[in-house]
Amino acid sequence: MTKNIISILLALCLLLSVTACGGNGAKTPSSSLPSSDPVSSEDTSSEESSKAPSGDDNYIGSGDFAGTKNPVTSSEESSNVDTTTDVVVWKNPEVFSIIFPVGDSAVKESALAIQRYFSKNYGVNLAVKSDTAAESPYEILVGKTNRKESNKNIALNKYSVSVKDKKLIFDGGHKAMLDLAIQLFAEKKPKNNPDAKLSGTVSDFKAKMLDGYEYVWGDEFRTKELDFTRWCLNAKMGGTNKIKVVSTRETIDMKNDNLVLTACKSANKTKTEYLVPTSVVTQWNMMYTYGYCEIKAKVPNTVGVWPSFWTQSSTGVGKRSCFDYFVEVDIFEVFGDPDGKFIPNLHKWYTAAAGGGHIVSGAKHNVPLNNSMSEYHTFGYEWTPKEMSMYVDGKKYETYDITDPNTLHNNTTKEMKGFHDPQFLIFNNHVFAEDASFKPNLIENNEKALPSSYCIDYFRLYQKPGEGKIWTDYNVKYTYSERD
Repeated sequence: MTKNIISILLALCLLLSVTACGGNGAKTPSSSLPSSDPVSSEDTSSEESSKAPSGDDNYIGSGDFAGTKNPVTSSEESSNVDTTTDVVVWKNPEVFSIIFPVGDSAVKESALAIQRYFSKNYGVNLAVKSDTAAESPYEILVGKTNRKESNKNIALNKYSVSVKDKKLIFDGGHKAMLDLAIQLFAEKKPKNNPDAKLSGTVSDFKAKMLDGYEYVWGDEFRTKELDFTRWCLNAKMGGTNKIKVVSTRETIDMKNDNLVLTACKSANKTKTEYLVPTSVVTQWNMMYTYGYCEIKAKVPNTVGVWPSFWTQSSTGVGKRSCFDYFVEVDIFEVFGDPDGKFIPNLHKWYTAAAGGGHIVSGAKHNVPLNNSMSEYHTFGYEWTPKEMSMYVDGKKYETYDITDPNTLHNNTTKEMKGFHDPQFLIFNNHVFAEDASFKPNLIENNEKALPSSYCIDYFRLYQKPGEGKIWTDYNVKYTYSERD
């Protein structure tokens, strides 16, 4: 009898131990940061968010793990990001406030992203307050707040999400790293209990570039899903009977901490021969004037394949002043010629109301990078009120004077105002087929090159303080369900 009682007690202890460790497990969501936009402002609070929880079951438990350590290490050929994750139990998020450093509008923007996240996934509108607000045990700390739990000395290129004393803490050595922590948290977090703890390093991140440019916006492409608060899909390059523009995972995906755009042969050749990705753009998410932007990428450089990195001044989240034409800036195009050249260009595309027509600058210089498919290179674009310049691996190789109408051939209007309108970014990986209007060479002669992938490790935008402007909208109503 005594042995049976002891066995029962041991079994109950084991059951209680499993329950305390969060035995309901963790799920991996497919969504990125949310698109909902609850109303809130600095130092606002609701009655529900200010009341204390009833008992110790209503907080983030730093010891209540629902899983074990799961190291996730990126591919060495990308940006050397080293990420480890734990899972912790989250209960009753509605009692928490989101705290950011007073006067830091950039970090407040990150705090609002967290607010949108909890609104979408929990249906609660958490108050967003500066760290001048009275301290509560139940807080989500964003950035270098005055709370003792925030990491004031975190390295520039590190990010972290952690739990200390019932507080959920987002740390980053830079706003870009803080946003990366939020992106990864949002991706790992299901709608129910477990929350993700994570930390990592982006070894090649730089907060400043060239002469006085400071980071203002970007994407490290570390999530498993494309972040539609930063990007959307819009077919800026059309198809033909032989080329179909699609946005399936076969053509647009996130792999090895890269955005991967793939051109491939179609499995259903009775309808079409080739599949190419829809353009990945920031048209409704971000536009800007003046600055330096850069990508790190492995770029297809083979006959018949047409990758590009370019911008337009067409309608979008930014407001333009020139309506007779829109501007196109080709930071580079690769036309798949045997020399493997990366070619820049400037364009004016006139509207039908303005008589149509198209004029270009022509490329004065180009860069042969025949190893681009096997190695990463950096590609930069510097835009000032006077010039547009292109860079490869940190070296300037092309400059256009946008104050001189003669920069463009046959520029009869003798004006360049469109080159000062807001621009958005575009990535493409197209092909040249026999029925295309522009076909410097043909993919039909080099089908063995397919599938051909364009791998983008990061995009980063830098601006000089006081020069230029940036327009953003993180509430774009676009999800993966709208893909093909």
